[in-house]
Amino acid sequence: MSSFTLEPHGITVENIARNLPTAILYEEAIRADPRSSISDSGALIAYSGDKTGRSPLDKRVVKNAESESDV
Repeated sequence: MSSFTLEPHGITVENIARNLPTAILYEEAIRADPRSSISDSGALIAYSGDKTGRSPLDKRVVKNAESESDV
């Protein structure tokens, strides 16, 4: 396997697993979080924890020439 690094992005980790088969990804998810499971349809059920998503108070406005007069 060729060498792969995320260091140019400021990320340093010991092991990088990429392009893994679905079955291995499921195993890793269940091993990492015992609350994860597989549904009866075969989908992975994983919980992201107490803090999920963004705050409703976090707003972003992007200036776009086509719509800036409407904002």
